[in-house]
Amino acid sequence: MWQTNLDKFEDALADRWNLFEFIRSANEHEYLARIVNLFARRSDTDNFPMLVEQAETTGAIDAATCARIKAQIVAADSAFQVARTIRHKVVSHQDSNHTKPEIYAQVKPNLPMLIELSDQSLAIAGALCSARGLPPQAVFTAPREQLEKMLAELQRNP
Repeated sequence: MWQTNLDKFEDALADRWNLFEFIRSANEHEYLARIVNLFARRSDTDNFPMLVEQAETTGAIDAATCARIKAQIVAADSAFQVARTIRHKVVSHQDSNHTKPEIYAQVKPNLPMLIELSDQSLAIAGALCSARGLPPQAVFTAPREQLEKMLAELQRNP
């Protein structure tokens, strides 16, 4: 039954497969652009390092919170450098000397690294919100155990 449904699904998508590949690539590029902007140290865009610096300079948040957020930014730096390289060479400027697989092989990204970078960004945003008396923001609230059970169930043979 599963295979029959999968075959029907693939038949229906056959003429539109390029659209789904485009959407996957577009989502990847959007993620890279946004996550890199959050951790970039540029004066022409809003980013965590500048926000923390401004908050510290103006006394908008206490020194302990600033130190904790700065430590989170530092902890995310190696993953940020990988994401920045990919964004720069694959998304923004498209290195004509190297293909996307070559660039990925060079910087060796992995899913846990990018998940950790995303988690760090959410933790930093939450800390900044809390420091100003705002509720921390959450994007996905399902407990890890629930996700693991769901994945195990999906991988279970019928």
